[in-house]
Order: sequence, then structure tokens, then C-alpha cells
Amino acid sequence: SSLLSLPPLNPFVPTKFDLKPCPLDDTHHPLLHCSLKILDTGKKATVTKFNSSKKQILLLYEDRDEKWHEVDLVLASAIDITPDFEGTLDKNSIKFKIVAVPKEEGSTLDCSDNG
Repeated sequence: SSLLSLPPLNPFVPTKFDLKPCPLDDTHHPLLHCSLKILDTGKKATVTKFNSSKKQILLLYEDRDEKWHEVDLVLASAIDITPDFEGTLDKNSIKFKIVAVPKEEGSTLDCSDNG
């Protein structure tokens, strides 16, 4: 037997470093952080959240209004999202066009008149 031993466990030092799963109301989607132009109204918005359990995205409009919209099935499986991509929300009742895609993680709101 040796006189050398490990110190006692410190309850304040973490021992588990597992990653927690994302909450269902804030998960990843290809449209997340993209800047959209709503073609019916001309308003611009940024996708700020995706709720995977309800298949909805939260849009933050340029006037700072927020609203949840149902993602159409075609978008739910989209992987490569590029500027000028057009799609629909809320069972084809809202048409949109992507005007900006973030280069890195983080929101992009393009309020220019280019899109």
C-alpha cells in the first residue's frame, strides 16, 4: 500500500460534461437567422427561433413585431438555403424570398431596398 492517494471529491467541481439537447421550442433549421422579405406585404423579417415540435419559425419583423408561422413541408427538409430562394409559410398563405443568409452563426436583418 502506498501513502499516495487521490484527494477527496470536491462537490463544487463538475464531473459530468454532457451536452444537453436543445429545447424543442428552440432548435436548428436552415432558415434560422436568415433575413426574409414577405412578398405579399413587402415587410422584411429575421427568423429568430424554430420550434421543432410545432414545425414553426418565429419571425422578428423590421417594426420589431414578432409572430410564429408554420413551416411548409418543403422547407422542413431543405438543406441548402441561398439568397433569392422563395418559399411559403402557413400552408401556402404567405410567400417569402430570402434576401440575406448569415455567413456565421447570428442573426441578419437586411432592411435595404436591394431585396
